[in-house]
Amino acid sequence: MSPITVYVFFATWCVPCRQEMPHVADLAREYRDRGVRFVLVSEDAPSTAPQLPAFLARFGVEGELVLDEDSSLLEKYNPAANIPFTAIVNSRGQVLYSRAGYEPGDENRLREFLNEQLAARPPPAADSVLPRPPNEAAKTLPARSALRLAEPAMPPAPGAVASIYSTTMGVRRNTSFRDTESSPSEANVLTERIEGAVTAGRFALAARVDAAVLERTLAADRDARLEKLRAAMSWWRLRLSAGDEYAKFGNGLVLSVRRIDLLGQDTTVRGGRLEYVGDRLDATALAGVFNPQNVDTIDFKQVDDAGDLVAAAQLRERAGGLLLGQTLVGSRITGGSVTGADVDLMMVGLSAEGKSAQTWGMVDAALEIVGLTRRGFAAAGARENGHGAYGRISVAGHTTVMLLEGKLYRRMSFPGSRANLLYHEPPTLERDDQELSGNADSAGFRLRLDHRVHPRATIFWNGVAYRTTLDGTDPLQGGVGGAALDRGLLWHTYVGADTWHPSGFSGALSAGARRENDASGARRRSNFQLNADAAQKLGSFALVAKWDHRFDTKELVLGPKSFVRGTAVLGLTWRSFVTLSGLYGYSTEAARNPTHYPGAEVRVIFAPHVDLRLFAGRLVGGRVCVSGACRDVLPFEGARLDLQMRY
Repeated sequence: MSPITVYVFFATWCVPCRQEMPHVADLAREYRDRGVRFVLVSEDAPSTAPQLPAFLARFGVEGELVLDEDSSLLEKYNPAANIPFTAIVNSRGQVLYSRAGYEPGDENRLREFLNEQLAARPPPAADSVLPRPPNEAAKTLPARSALRLAEPAMPPAPGAVASIYSTTMGVRRNTSFRDTESSPSEANVLTERIEGAVTAGRFALAARVDAAVLERTLAADRDARLEKLRAAMSWWRLRLSAGDEYAKFGNGLVLSVRRIDLLGQDTTVRGGRLEYVGDRLDATALAGVFNPQNVDTIDFKQVDDAGDLVAAAQLRERAGGLLLGQTLVGSRITGGSVTGADVDLMMVGLSAEGKSAQTWGMVDAALEIVGLTRRGFAAAGARENGHGAYGRISVAGHTTVMLLEGKLYRRMSFPGSRANLLYHEPPTLERDDQELSGNADSAGFRLRLDHRVHPRATIFWNGVAYRTTLDGTDPLQGGVGGAALDRGLLWHTYVGADTWHPSGFSGALSAGARRENDASGARRRSNFQLNADAAQKLGSFALVAKWDHRFDTKELVLGPKSFVRGTAVLGLTWRSFVTLSGLYGYSTEAARNPTHYPGAEVRVIFAPHVDLRLFAGRLVGGRVCVSGACRDVLPFEGARLDLQMRY
């Protein structure tokens, strides 16, 4: 195998990742004949993963693509879970270099480090050099569900490889801008998270300890606990683990638990997991209790364990160019119904996925069908049946990529026993930063086109239309009585372009409109959105700018309410070590809240393994969405300090 492997963690919705990707593509080509292996690790969720072919084709990336469905690579090399993130690993699995985030010019430091490492090593043998792809279309490689499916098994490394991450957060919040005086307003927060991992041969052990002091106006919590723990052993084609595991089966319709630090969400299955990985057959079985993290880093409070149970099994077979899968999930949700009773749920899913490289491009298609039954969710403990169907096809040519998706969901809901706790992620077909209500009962389609008009410039168009209901009725039939309030038609379209240049410039601009009507055709909600960002390297300095603007209109009982909200950021970086950023946010949505939200941030990287950030000022808050998952975040006023260290 290659003596040096570069892991690049990214996601399609991440703006700095997009700014970094052209340089990753250039580096991969530059070092390909020198035995350096580039592995692109996508942390995309089911809602955004279909955009990977277009994302990579846009930059002509050469390298392996891994869809990190169970977060195994995230835990191994980037436990702090921040992206973008780059790690350089030797053949023994030791992390030689790591860096979180991206600033223009970071690629030069990466190049310097690679040259230093290669200068101290003998040149690779002729048979160790990776072959070049036969044509341009092959640059868009099919995603693998896990790294172990994308490379031969590694021999046990001599000795043990250990790593420790320390993440410290201190917050002083002056006010939460709540409309009621009885709600908590001030908070002093100190959290410490220590994540460690040890790998020795075929054995691995990972643990995370969380400690927090949360002092708010009306409450104070102090907590310290072993939040996550996992022990794993690999032998032959088997992998056995006990403790906490992330998981995603199929396209996320039946089961998906993962970590989204930006939303303060981190849920695992605590129990046991057994996997078999064969040449043509993969099998996975897991059982345990859902284990969401106990310290809410968004609302600054402590939450109890859920106590929800799950058992799941998945069987996948590769037949020619197809990947066929069958999934079975059963669960017991403690007090998850409207009456507080327990809910029993069972889901069965069938899926098929195929990828094929043609002389004119790459074709990627997937289809998943799910049936479910649940008892106790509705009043009086009635049994309910539901179903879900999701399909997509992506065609990537030399200059154009087309993505077509469709969905039909009926009672596709797998909620936990607490509010805002979901154990699956049915693809929404929406923009990753948009709110979607009623996805459990919806039907619609999405079409996206990406066209490369120049080797370093791309334009794109996206259109979405679907029906949705809010009362659990069939989205194609509507509700009974009051259907005008419960059923609606939503459409959303946006266009954009992005470009980059070898001089160090990159930029993107997009604009879109969204409208939601009720069953009578009257407007329920609409918005117009504009997004722009740019980065330019200027010698030892780099300039980064970003602007997001939204104009919203909601139909309320007293009539329509219109408001604007947005954020503008301007940052200056010196030698990729120090970044100073000014931020200005604005919102006219709540009359009792301020309209202006100024702030400033300084980031200092003392060493490749030490990252310090300090923010002071105000943040707009509101509905925040990441990769299809959304959460309501309160406006913020105060200061926040984040310190990350790796040992």
